[in-house]
Amino acid sequence: MSSRRTAWCGLAAVSVGALVLSCATGCGSEEPESLDALVARVVDASPGRADEYTPPSRAHAREIAAGVVDLLTAGGADVSSHEAVAVAASGGSGESFRALVERGDPMRGDGLYVVRPPESSPAPLVVEAPHPVADLHSEHLAAALFEQTRARALLVAGAHRTAGDGAGDAAHRADSAFAAVDGALVDAATTVVQVHGFGSGNHDDIGEVVLSSSTPEPSPTVRHLARVLGDHGFTTCVYDGRACAALGATTNVEGAAARAVGADFVHIEVDERIRGDRGIRDAFVRILAEALESAA
Repeated sequence: MSSRRTAWCGLAAVSVGALVLSCATGCGSEEPESLDALVARVVDASPGRADEYTPPSRAHAREIAAGVVDLLTAGGADVSSHEAVAVAASGGSGESFRALVERGDPMRGDGLYVVRPPESSPAPLVVEAPHPVADLHSEHLAAALFEQTRARALLVAGAHRTAGDGAGDAAHRADSAFAAVDGALVDAATTVVQVHGFGSGNHDDIGEVVLSSSTPEPSPTVRHLARVLGDHGFTTCVYDGRACAALGATTNVEGAAARAVGADFVHIEVDERIRGDRGIRDAFVRILAEALESAA
């Protein structure tokens, strides 16, 4: 894990159209970190595939989740292990976000949580990346989708899915901070888009993109996304209880939580060719973002 060179600012107060930063170590007039750089920094400092990792206590996971809610609704958060920071959009749009970032390097692996300020009228959409690095570039695909969809929150897991002998697998562990934040943000009005990745060499004849509601009955949103992606030349497979069943997300804990509250859950698996080529990935995100907007 690389050491970081910059001291990061804590978010002290937010007013409409302005973010006021205070720095314990003298950040001066430094510009906010870009979202892409922040995602890379957090992932780089978090437990890797063979590292030790222990899920947080239930109380600590609840504290982090409450902090994300406070950040989303009030612009600030008081979490002992994290700091609230201002984040700049990576695409140069000038848009600003707020993020709850774990302190320290290395980090214990509780994840990264980014929100749009309420004055920007975010959409009832939550974008998630539970397997950063393990599903290579899925975290950056999710971050780009967050930026382009007006989603209200981006959740990126901290630990590699195999860290702590599998304890870091945020899509299959209900005791993670990631799952706690998901549970605090998702209600019946929410659409959750969870981004994963697969290698076509490991899954023959299922195309480039697999879409699932995590149940045998695909939702209208899942079917709509599959049609739009197909119209743009991406080969898709929709899990319907039979097709592409190995990637159907039937044991996904965030999918189960979404069903429990009546939310729309979209599990999307993206082939390594799309994730690994920046040009193709950018085009894919634009199409997916437009499809999500038209599905609303």
